Amino acid sequence: GVQAFLSALGASESPPAALLTPPAALLAGSGAQPKESLPGSQFEFKPPERSSSSTAEPEDTRRQPLTTPTPEQDTHRQPLMTPTPEQANEVQRLRARLGNDARFVCILGGVDFRSPDSEELVKAVASRLEASTGSKAKFVTGGLAGVQQTFAEHCGDGSRVWNLVPVNKPSGYGKGTDIEGGADLEERKIILGLLGDIYITVEGGPS
Repeated sequence: GVQAFLSALGASESPPAALLTPPAALLAGSGAQPKESLPGSQFEFKPPERSSSSTAEPEDTRRQPLTTPTPEQDTHRQPLMTPTPEQANEVQRLRARLGNDARFVCILGGVDFRSPDSEELVKAVASRLEASTGSKAKFVTGGLAGVQQTFAEHCGDGSRVWNLVPVNKPSGYGKGTDIEGGADLEERKIILGLLGDIYITVEGGPS
């Protein structure tokens, strides 16, 4: 029986007593009634009887039929950004300048560190990525303070760091090379969102 089955599986301990208890003893007091006419089964569980005075259950109004949303309603499937032809061309220009065969790792994050551990994490990630990736990897920041600046300052000698900034708004990092893209911060965000192959985000980003 149960003991032989468990032994075949390699079980070394004795099975719980409940597994070896006869069904009749387990069902005692459960309200189950013997059913002699059904071969292979000695007991039958009877569901509780409904009162004749009980009323019909109210209709479950939560079960609404499924409908297919229109494109206007299905906003979560809309593209996050729709670049203009000029912005798409700007991305192509940047890729040509930095290397069409390059792989762009974009760094995003908050302008202030909320957790004391986050700053050390960014420093470690920057150092390890610079040391463990090949020359085709280019690290791109958005030229902002906080996470992006910390990454740039700890990514080797900065020779593979590019700071994508709006026109006439230098990063002031002192590490990496500033490269202009976009007339303002909003346009720069769109271009950065199209440029990268990989995005690393720490503590969110600027509002």
